[in-house]
Amino acid sequence: MAACIYPSKNIATPAMAEAWACLHAVKFGEDLGFRDNCVKGDSLIVIKGINDAKDDKSRINNVLKAVQNKINNFTHIKFRFVPCLANNAAHTLAKAGWHHEQPEYWMEEAPASVVEWVERERTGNETG
Repeated sequence: MAACIYPSKNIATPAMAEAWACLHAVKFGEDLGFRDNCVKGDSLIVIKGINDAKDDKSRINNVLKAVQNKINNFTHIKFRFVPCLANNAAHTLAKAGWHHEQPEYWMEEAPASVVEWVERERTGNETG
């Protein structure tokens, strides 16, 4: 398991925040040498935008293209939409990031609150 926080400022929309998070996740996996990845996100517009090769005029298009440009650096990578309710670990980590000024990384661990949600999601006990 690996986890990271990338504090961001001046993000205009939730879709832009999700697009940046996806790009950071891909870069993090690339930096760690992962070659077979599954990136999950709860923004359908971001996941569809990455999986669709055509350009659009959205504000997030440049970030989506940056993600797409990284795809060839992996043996296998897929991008999956997951509903918000199934993505509590990611949201817990994002909330923790609000209190950080610098990026932070965890290898083989994560904050206890995130590990707790990962276990809940793994066992199907996401009710809290």
